[in-house]
Amino acid sequence: MEFIRKTPDVDPSQLRLLGHGKAYTYYAAPTSSGTICMFPVDAQGQSEWSGCTLLTGFESYGLRLETADRTESAWLVVPEAAKQSLDAAKNEAGWTAQAPNFLLRSSR
Repeated sequence: MEFIRKTPDVDPSQLRLLGHGKAYTYYAAPTSSGTICMFPVDAQGQSEWSGCTLLTGFESYGLRLETADRTESAWLVVPEAAKQSLDAAKNEAGWTAQAPNFLLRSSR
């Protein structure tokens, strides 16, 4: 995947598929600098933006991204926190759990 070369401290073999939204497919990988990054990839296989957070403390909130037009949001959490995260977002309609550690909301 070409986009991963833009983030030199990510080992491509560590890249994992998280889930699929209407606009993006989401991947994540840890970095050699102690962070975890999430990459939204469009239908053409391009990722023009990403989000990263420190692995230390990741379990307290996870990593949450939102598209610029606010039509899609993705939230990577530790599996044990997924239900709690869904409960915390109950005032934001549309969140679904696509995996034990990945929540997605789409308004398209």
